[in-house]
Amino acid sequence: MIVPKVGAMVEFRPANSSGLRSEKKDQWLAAIVCYVFEESRDREAQVNLRVFDENGNGYARTMVTVVPPDDSPAGDSVLSIAGYCRLISCPPIQVKEEEAKAPKNAGVIETKSKAEKAGGKAEAS
Repeated sequence: MIVPKVGAMVEFRPANSSGLRSEKKDQWLAAIVCYVFEESRDREAQVNLRVFDENGNGYARTMVTVVPPDDSPAGDSVLSIAGYCRLISCPPIQVKEEEAKAPKNAGVIETKSKAEKAGGKAEAS
């Protein structure tokens, strides 16, 4: 399983009893990974998070279990009672054809001195 790194954005599903719920029960909350615990055979991947509610208020959650992006534990599982997070699954980025063909210095403005604009060379002082 892919474990997120510090600073990664993840989706967080809070525990039913945590008091941190969205008005829409099926809506995930945004979170940023603050710490990644070392994985072992005995323990699944776990992280510490800064979770944001629908109003942008931040809350700390510790030792949150990471599940695969397509996985959602059943309603009576330990994870749904404790809360869990998953990596955000993003579609591949499509680069527009015009952007791919743009020159490397596109958008760079070249400036000339007053002497060069007048047709002469800049004088050394």
